[in-house]
Amino acid sequence: WRHCHDLVQNYDETLCEAWKDEIDKLLVFAGLFSAAVTAFVVESYTWLQEDPTEASLRILTKISLQLQSNNIATELPYTTSNFIPQATNIRVNILWYLSLTLSLATVVTGILCMQWLREYRKYTGVFPDKATLSIRQMRFDGLHKWGVPKIISALPTLLQVAVILFFVGLVDFLWHINIMVALPVVICIGLILLFVLFTTLAPTVQASLPSSFVDIDYRIINQCPYKSPQSWLFILLS
Repeated sequence: WRHCHDLVQNYDETLCEAWKDEIDKLLVFAGLFSAAVTAFVVESYTWLQEDPTEASLRILTKISLQLQSNNIATELPYTTSNFIPQATNIRVNILWYLSLTLSLATVVTGILCMQWLREYRKYTGVFPDKATLSIRQMRFDGLHKWGVPKIISALPTLLQVAVILFFVGLVDFLWHINIMVALPVVICIGLILLFVLFTTLAPTVQASLPSSFVDIDYRIINQCPYKSPQSWLFILLS
């Protein structure tokens, strides 16, 4: 039992450390990305409300006109603002706020996964080896039954969706400000998204082709290595 216990413990340590290392890196990137998006959001939310300076200027203009007409005794009429945010500003804010929300959701979920993994590994040094193996197997089955590995695998995809939403909002924002500035950014983002799309679809395309791993000379073709969570999801949906 001791030998089995050591083998299982080494397996769990390797697996959990790999997950922990991946989550740590995702948390660092998600934190930096959230800070970057927040810098844009702090500025963009003001586009959804009327500029206080313009409102004050409108009131002062009415007062000035009234004074010029020597009608000081007349009560100033109540004026309501007809401010309506531009459709572009609304779209950009929706995209950037969604991006920030998904990024922070990645952080929260990653922290939860770290807690789950820490509790999962608390089975050594308490009970005899045989009982420890039983407890470990129970937790291992529960870990997979409740989809913890799938949740961990979904974290990079969630963060990638957040980045894509930010890119789309950035393009929309720049396109309505200055097309000359937007064009290089659009080209760069387009190439990035094409690369992501290619690496997502390539494994499915290769697997769906007849004799996809053997060419006409019966030589083995290297298998596509682009196996990411989103590519596996596309395979399941196709």
